[in-house]
Amino acid sequence: MEGESSVKLYGMWASTYSKRVELALKLKGIPYEYIEEDLRNKSELLLKYNPVHKKLFESFSRVVISQGQGEALKQAVKDVFERLGVFEEGMKEYVAGGASFTNGENLGLLHILMVVTFGPHKVHEEAFGIKTMNPDRYPLLYSWITALNEHPLVKQTSPPHDKLDEFLQIYKPRNQARGTESH
Repeated sequence: MEGESSVKLYGMWASTYSKRVELALKLKGIPYEYIEEDLRNKSELLLKYNPVHKKLFESFSRVVISQGQGEALKQAVKDVFERLGVFEEGMKEYVAGGASFTNGENLGLLHILMVVTFGPHKVHEEAFGIKTMNPDRYPLLYSWITALNEHPLVKQTSPPHDKLDEFLQIYKPRNQARGTESH
């Protein structure tokens, strides 16, 4: 089996779930074959190896739709900002002694989760008008995400800005953040 990878990653270029796995495989140096999926026309192999995929995608769609309306959206945004504040406070304790966010080599699960979720914050801000990574309010978190975005493997696996912006536009009418504050 030399030259052929036994690991196959079925993913979608904008999926934070497959991006997490892709980044972890790259960080660990595990060779893999990436297979791009069209979620509107799922392959037989995707359905075979991930039989709950349809249910998960539909559930996510309902969350996006319901979270994008009026008071529900305002509350969701408020919850995100509160959680970011808790995270920022926790980071103050962690880096109090001058500890680094990362040594640039050994990224762990938390690094992967954070950079995949918040790494594309600029395109999220442009698409939805909500500034989650405010350097004045969350300076440590902002610095950490900025540093992680500079990691060579993160750069390789991050979706292109313009392509992600175009993709997110399909959610924009449902997710208009009317009346939400940018923190």
